[in-house]
Amino acid sequence: MKVGAWQTYQSEFGRAAATGDPTGLLLADHNWIRTVFEELTLRMTADQSTIRELLPGLKHMAELLDTHIRQEEDVYFPAVRPPVSDRARTWIAAAFPEHEVVRMTEDDFLEAIERRRDLGTDFRSFHSALVQHLDNEEEFIFPEVAANLAEDAARSLAAGMLKLSGPAVEHSQ
Repeated sequence: MKVGAWQTYQSEFGRAAATGDPTGLLLADHNWIRTVFEELTLRMTADQSTIRELLPGLKHMAELLDTHIRQEEDVYFPAVRPPVSDRARTWIAAAFPEHEVVRMTEDDFLEAIERRRDLGTDFRSFHSALVQHLDNEEEFIFPEVAANLAEDAARSLAAGMLKLSGPAVEHSQ
């Protein structure tokens, strides 16, 4: 089961992969994750018990989010750090602890679903941590990367990021 606007995600991700746009790959993930939270918010408002139905899709989202974080930490950030400003480098450094908070709040949220606990606090914590992180990257890091990363370096970076996707993460299905 796929959650969020999966077909739109596939299209955006495919475009970014085809053009060798590493920031586009990350933005495709960001845009899709935002649609997952739109869907979750609607269900939380209507009847949070229906969120359990989404658990397989949310576990798939967790796999993709883990891959996204590995792509950023292992490939993207090290490659884009040199050409960006000191301010953007500070935001890159801040992304690492933000990732830890996202992972922790995601685990708490998924555990709450599995154990049939009230989801309110865990959902709000996960949503808040993730959206704040996405906003920080989109405002303070990505624009500088787009302005300062050479086209050939961008294509090479995108290829390196795609290698981390692996067969467990199904971007094309």
